[in-house]
Amino acid sequence: MGRKFRLYRDSGVREYWVLSPEGKTLDTYLFQDDLIRFRSYSQGEKAGVGIFPDFAVDLGAVFAE
Repeated sequence: MGRKFRLYRDSGVREYWVLSPEGKTLDTYLFQDDLIRFRSYSQGEKAGVGIFPDFAVDLGAVFAE
């Protein structure tokens, strides 16, 4: 995962998400110049999309059985 993270960041990806179906969590990384903003979400929360400020993903729906 570390290698993929660096490859994405170095290739110009602006936001990187890591979804864990087992843990029902989502970790997001927003790349802004030399700064990396990290946020972790869990089931039932809405995950904000850093590059689209008016958009959010309902993790309750994502992790629904």
